[in-house]
Amino acid sequence: MASGSISLAVRHLCKLVGRQADSGISDLDLLERIVTQREEAAFELLMWRHERMVRSVCRRVLHNHQDVEDACQATFLTLACKAGSIGKRQALSGWLYKVAFRIALRARAQAVKRDRHEKWAGEQRSANKASLGENSHLEVRSVVDEEVSRLPEKYRTPIVLCYLEGKTNEEAASQLGCPTGTVVTWLARARQRLRTRLARRGIGVSAGALVPLLSMPDIGAAAPPGFLQATLKAALLITHDKPMVGPVSARVALLTKGALHAMLMDKLKVVAAVIVSLCLAGTGSGVLAYRSLVNETDGKTLDAVNPQNQGGEWSEKAAIIQEKLQEDDPVADDARPGADKAKEKPKDKEKKVSRQKAEEVLTQSFKTGQAPSVAVELFNGAIDIVADAENAVKARVVKQSQDLTKEQAEEGLKNIDVRMTQEKDTIRITAQRLQNKNWHTQEGASAEIHVPAGAVLDLRTSNGAVKLTGGTGKVTIRTSNGAIKVKDSKGLLHLNTANGAIVVAGATGLVELETTNGPIELQAEKAVVKARGSNSEVRFSGTLAEGAHSLSTSNGRILVTLPADAQFKVDAATSNGSITSDFSTGASKHQGRQHLEATVGEKPAATIKLRTSNGSIEIRKRK
Repeated sequence: MASGSISLAVRHLCKLVGRQADSGISDLDLLERIVTQREEAAFELLMWRHERMVRSVCRRVLHNHQDVEDACQATFLTLACKAGSIGKRQALSGWLYKVAFRIALRARAQAVKRDRHEKWAGEQRSANKASLGENSHLEVRSVVDEEVSRLPEKYRTPIVLCYLEGKTNEEAASQLGCPTGTVVTWLARARQRLRTRLARRGIGVSAGALVPLLSMPDIGAAAPPGFLQATLKAALLITHDKPMVGPVSARVALLTKGALHAMLMDKLKVVAAVIVSLCLAGTGSGVLAYRSLVNETDGKTLDAVNPQNQGGEWSEKAAIIQEKLQEDDPVADDARPGADKAKEKPKDKEKKVSRQKAEEVLTQSFKTGQAPSVAVELFNGAIDIVADAENAVKARVVKQSQDLTKEQAEEGLKNIDVRMTQEKDTIRITAQRLQNKNWHTQEGASAEIHVPAGAVLDLRTSNGAVKLTGGTGKVTIRTSNGAIKVKDSKGLLHLNTANGAIVVAGATGLVELETTNGPIELQAEKAVVKARGSNSEVRFSGTLAEGAHSLSTSNGRILVTLPADAQFKVDAATSNGSITSDFSTGASKHQGRQHLEATVGEKPAATIKLRTSNGSIEIRKRK
């Protein structure tokens, strides 16, 4: 609905509050009016404000237009049922996001069953052949939505406000009632959690790519004619404790009922756990209390959305129990003391789920010269290279799959395509997914490879570490969400990783290192060094060859350790830290606490440029 089509009732409400329709009335105020005064205009404004975001979430999970409409409508009907029990009303955007995603998943499950008896699936695939790449991207967005819905409420709500609803950090802070800096911090932590969780599911996303992925505009998000009116009419029936007969379809009523039932069951599980604890502590009355709660709440919280129910009135006792249980679904779960900490330990939760593993080992040997080119590209797995073979490349690739059952895990192995080929003196080893269809399946491939000492290496993987021992050839390594460790490699090194450490020992020659969110530790002799990190510490120890060297980072310390007789020029600067040096400087252009530009020795052949922000710089003598 366009901003100019707000009804007269909404405009009247805005006039009463004395603000503009688009941003002046907070969600907190609107929910309060819905609960206490049952304002039709207040609910209509909430729908107008959040409908586009809710529809966008549903569209990324569902590909059928009618399914999207049903899920979107059921989301707002769930809001009508639960408006009075939402714990953090200023965080309504995050609440709606999670409810919309869960309802969309339920609608998708129903659609799969329906497609078994219809030809819709085949027709849909034929209609979408031209947009296969777009659908694949939508599947990735669906996984992103799932991980966003799993974030704690304090991280999820800023993501929804800033990236899906287009609010500035200041506007989001005003709505949440917190400083702007707090919102910035929550957004940064949320992005980091999302990248980590996506990596576990085989989706490597860089820091720069995640924000556009979150904020990608949805196409065709306008509400169809009559949608808001029908939803509003049904919501008013709910708020006045009347059955929804007529305004919505039975499918929408079923989705709404399922959402409310899921919320109720979540709360009953919590109550059951508390009562069991009390019983174990000697409070025998807990069993009777639990039975009473179940008997009084069974079915009554769902009557208002049952299309066949003509009564639709909740008993007073059920309403009291509902209020006590705080059945406000996802947000209330996040608001519980300790809930955030529990969600911060996904690894512990994964350990509780029994997952079956399947592996398949592939081996192959190739006869080569002394300096073959070896290119390796894998996913969700480590690469371990040892340069000790003579005129041969010996590869061992392990395909790995994890799923809920052994059969599913073994089926996942078939989805991993491994190829090992040779063309003259070039060896290529690759592993890739054939299809991205089962996101609950964890698939990947790792490799152990022995190569000649002079091999030229190009190694790439995602969500895995890379280890190299020995060698004299040129080496290029790229990975994400994994560390890089190189020992005794004497050739040119170009190493790059995201979310991982880089550790190099015994290197010589040109060494170029780059990482984000990970430390760099380099030990090299007679090397030309170029190292860049972010949110991490950079350490160098050894001797420098003639030429220009640079070490830089942000939010981290730089430590350089050189021989006591080293001669060099240094240009060091930090924006928020100090600079210390064990070396006596000769002629200095600039020397201060945060900037040092000086010469050490009479005949310096090396120039060192050091840059950091929010960190100190230390230049030490090797003992």
